[in-house]
Amino acid sequence: MAVCSWHTADIPEYSGRSLGSLAANQRPARSYNLSPLWPCILGTAMDERVEALLADVLALEGEDPNVIREGVRGALADYEQLFRAQEVNKRMKDKAVHACHALFPARLVEEMRLGKGTSTAEHLKVVLSIIDGPHFP
Repeated sequence: MAVCSWHTADIPEYSGRSLGSLAANQRPARSYNLSPLWPCILGTAMDERVEALLADVLALEGEDPNVIREGVRGALADYEQLFRAQEVNKRMKDKAVHACHALFPARLVEEMRLGKGTSTAEHLKVVLSIIDGPHFP
């Protein structure tokens, strides 16, 4: 197992404090409910799926905005199905899709932080706005 230095403090919504310390009306509109160590266990099937989804949306960089929107929505729908299909426990299939919706945005934020000020970071902001839009919870 590899160890990394990623923490929830890297997600702007957390801003270095736990959500539990905030009053209900101060909490961000969307939280990812992730363990701070989720990406630190590298080489897992979960990690590979999230990285593959990231690669798919990065391939859309520089395309027309409508192409990006449709490509991101299509890729996310495909990976939701993959997460659901690879979950062997029937009772956990919906939670697997929820994991997709939680892990991918967090990975986008991490990649945006790493590439701050680049065109790729701007592209990922667009991707994040698409998946945070009305079609996806």
